[in-house]
Amino acid sequence: MDKAKIIHNVLKQVDWDFIFLCAKHMKYKLKKQRLTKEQLILDLTDILKNMLESKKNKLIVDFWTITAEYTEDDKVCLEVIFTPIIVWSDNLSTGKSKKTSEERLKERLELALEIEDYTKAAEIKKSLDKLQSKLK
Repeated sequence: MDKAKIIHNVLKQVDWDFIFLCAKHMKYKLKKQRLTKEQLILDLTDILKNMLESKKNKLIVDFWTITAEYTEDDKVCLEVIFTPIIVWSDNLSTGKSKKTSEERLKERLELALEIEDYTKAAEIKKSLDKLQSKLK
């Protein structure tokens, strides 16, 4: 599998003007850098590279949901979805809702650490600690 070619094929299909406009509107946080299309492209490139190297089937990060199917002959089919806004609600049971939130935060923390986004990981860890103190 030629990872660089796969990543290039995905990147050339993205409407970067639209992504840039949405990210700018949503105040996409960068590590003390000015928001540019190039930085957004580098962010997605890093995410895709991590996805392909670890052979994950699904990865959800700030603005992207990526699903991959790997074949036995070392080919991959990627689905990359730009998701600037995700709304989720669970009002079935309050106790279960808190536990589910804790599990989701743990998963997000693990993913942030895997893609080496330590700033995001620190924010998620802080939220997780706050939630865990409420659960006790």
